Amino acid sequence: MTKNEFMKVASAIRTYYPRENPLPNAEAAQLWYEEFKEIPYEDAVAGLRRHVNTSKWCPTIAELKEAIVVNTAGEKDWGSLWDECIQAIHRYGYCGEKEAMESISPLTKQIVTRLGYRQLCMSEDQMADRANFRMIYEQVANKEYERAALSETLRKKIAAFVNRPLELGGNRNGDTDT
Repeated sequence: MTKNEFMKVASAIRTYYPRENPLPNAEAAQLWYEEFKEIPYEDAVAGLRRHVNTSKWCPTIAELKEAIVVNTAGEKDWGSLWDECIQAIHRYGYCGEKEAMESISPLTKQIVTRLGYRQLCMSEDQMADRANFRMIYEQVANKEYERAALSETLRKKIAAFVNRPLELGGNRNGDTDT
C-alpha cells in the first residue's frame, strides 16, 4: 500500500477510536506504515472493518494483522478439517492413501501426515485421534497465522538471523574473554 493509502487507514482508525488517541504523532504513523506497507490497501481496509465490528478497543498492529489474515486466509475450524479427514478415510480406505491425500486440503494433509494416514485408518480410538488432530491443528494453524502476519521482508530478515552461524566465544559486543 502506498503512504497515502496508509494515511487513509490511519485516519479511519483515529475516527473509529477518537478517545484512545491512536497514532498520536508522525513517528507512530511511520512505524505503523512500516508494518503495513507490504499489505494491499483493500486488505487493510477489510481487516480494519472486521476489527471495528468485532472489538470495541482500538487495534494494535498485531490485532489488525490478525484480522487481515483471517479475512484473506479464512477461518477454518479444526472440526471441519477433521470431518474432511474422516470422509477421505471412509472413501479411500487403508490402501487409498495417495488418492485420499490428494482429495484433502493442504492444511488437513499436513495434519494427517503428522498423525500418519494408515495409523488413522487402523486406529480403534477415534476420540484420541480426534484430540490429537485438534492439538496438531492448533499448532499448525497458529504457526501459519503468525507466518502470514509477517511481511515478506521481515520473514527474510528473520530467516537470515535464524540461519546465521552460531558464534562461540566473546559476548554480544564483539569482545572476547581474555
